[in-house]
Amino acid sequence: MTILKGVVTKCGVMNKTVTVTVSRKVTHPILLKELTKHKKYLVHDETEQAKLSDHVTIKLGKPMSKRKSFHLQSVDSLDRSAQADLSQSPEHVAHTSSASIPSSQAVHKALLEQREKREKEALQKLGVKL
Repeated sequence: MTILKGVVTKCGVMNKTVTVTVSRKVTHPILLKELTKHKKYLVHDETEQAKLSDHVTIKLGKPMSKRKSFHLQSVDSLDRSAQADLSQSPEHVAHTSSASIPSSQAVHKALLEQREKREKEALQKLGVKL
């Protein structure tokens, strides 16, 4: 019986199913560098107790569908802070994202100003008067 530990990366989309990402460390055979490999599994969650970002233990069992053969064994640690971050109002999220990202016109204007400044400096070094 295969038992794996991973993190819930998707929940609430399908009934009684969560997506769990399992990470493992592998050493590259030639470079001898440690790499992290990820694999996603569909896991049957009968009671729908697993939430986003929870650390869970899953076990291989009887297949429930074509891609779902793992069953939720236990929820090891709860991470409710991710749920709180996602529950912000859409107005607040839209307001903060638009304020932190400049518009394309503002970026274009700033790039043009930098270009003009560099050209003026280059002309001054050459001794050309404007």
